[in-house]
Amino acid sequence: IDLRKGDYDAAREKLEKSMKIRQQIGDLAGKAENLYQLGVLAWEQNRSQEGLRLMALCWVIDVSIGHASTEGDDVKALYWMTSELKYTERQIVDLLKEVAESYQKDRGQSLIDAAFPKGDSDASSHQ
Repeated sequence: IDLRKGDYDAAREKLEKSMKIRQQIGDLAGKAENLYQLGVLAWEQNRSQEGLRLMALCWVIDVSIGHASTEGDDVKALYWMTSELKYTERQIVDLLKEVAESYQKDRGQSLIDAAFPKGDSDASSHQ
């Protein structure tokens, strides 16, 4: 709701809180869903590369758990974003490898931190 209303700070805060809870209870599908939404949020805030990385991580997690969305919305969004950014097939493969490695290291937290630096305001996105 906050994302649709354009209240990006509130949306990010709630999504990150939800993701931490889902991580604690082992809900990987839910965590992937939160990453998808954070990717959309980053994209909306003109952080396209960071948003793409979060969306790619969502897809990697969904593939690893056999989630049905890997053939639906996730892959469509990922395809659209990589097309918008004019990624080559090689760049897409490298991106997926990069986010998978990031997930192994810190469960993707560094990707979230890169997309939403602490102390950064969303004021520029409301222009």
